[in-house]
Amino acid sequence: MNHHTVRLRHCGYWLALSLLFTACTQPHPKAASKKVVNAAPASSALKSTIVKGDTALICVADTEAGVFDPEKGNFDDFVAHKKGYFKGKKELSDNYVRKHLFSGLDSVPIENPYMGQIVDERPVDEYIANTDFYLITTALKTPRFKGIIYEEIGDEGSRKFFSTIDRNGKFISRLIIAAYEYAGTYTEDADTRHGYYSGMDGCISKDLVIDMGGGEDDIYKVHPDGKIVKYMREYYDSVLLVHPNDADLHLRYARYLRDRYEKDYPGAKRQFENVLKIDPTVAVATNEYAYLLWLHFNDTTEANLYFKKAIELAPKVRQFRSDYKFFLNRHVRDEKTRKGYEKALKLADSNNFGMHLDYARFLLKIDWKQEARRHYLKAVALNKNLKNKKDDDLFGIE
Repeated sequence: MNHHTVRLRHCGYWLALSLLFTACTQPHPKAASKKVVNAAPASSALKSTIVKGDTALICVADTEAGVFDPEKGNFDDFVAHKKGYFKGKKELSDNYVRKHLFSGLDSVPIENPYMGQIVDERPVDEYIANTDFYLITTALKTPRFKGIIYEEIGDEGSRKFFSTIDRNGKFISRLIIAAYEYAGTYTEDADTRHGYYSGMDGCISKDLVIDMGGGEDDIYKVHPDGKIVKYMREYYDSVLLVHPNDADLHLRYARYLRDRYEKDYPGAKRQFENVLKIDPTVAVATNEYAYLLWLHFNDTTEANLYFKKAIELAPKVRQFRSDYKFFLNRHVRDEKTRKGYEKALKLADSNNFGMHLDYARFLLKIDWKQEARRHYLKAVALNKNLKNKKDDDLFGIE
């Protein structure tokens, strides 16, 4: 199989906080046998691994991996024979890893940072047995904790982490800061598929703010206690205390709450309302508020008014007219379908569990979540064989 290497670089400034940070997909287990590699002291780390800059506390890169050909073996075999790869890296013993990197944990959560979700977890002992760990450097020390950069190497690539450890040597938090690993396959033609590897690197700012490169929902902050937490809610709330009448700031906050991985539509609604209370002439906020009311609150009456108001405020903006036309066409179609289900359930047997389930799926599609849940529960009550975890999760049943 051929391979293709993709390198991603994210660099920039955000609200006067200079930072850079990137992420990758979940780790892959390595071969059962571990290799012992003589490593140079951490202080002699290559610039290709550690790069210090004026605007960042520390930067981590993946460039020492070079170009890996998966046809010639596993990644861990590749780096074991690559001259200079382990220079400046100190191999960590299983005891050190268990005591300091995963202390207090029975299992290691595996996160997909692109989605901001935990997708798997593995027992600590199994995870350690299938991974090689190397200390790259101690990035910072505070009175309460220290932050280290270390690397995990497995069959299909490398991940580098920033991890915080308290004064007693106990694990606090960790976050991926660079990676070079298998990312999937792509199709060249009907008969040919190639694997590709993705390279990512990043930096931690002097303010201990970390940006994973995926927008505001991927910005983190290292707190004084060493915990690494998502940052933007904290940021917006603190700045709005100082500038409560900044309509643009409220609008950005509204979009963040609406678009983040863990959606907060009620919070977004409040922020859009704050924007329009401060300045009712902001056409773009008016149009986006109309969409929010329609798609996530099923308030088609108010949505219709705000779509029309956006056009009145900015009659030359074609997008607003296009959005309103889309709303009208979709709303008419959805209402016709919804009323058809309601009529059918009245005329036919109201105990038709199949129709209740179909109606529930339709309602969920148009974001009528409460009604969708009600009809799903009705269908399950009529036929207990319909109940399954996938649909329970889909309809928000705990």
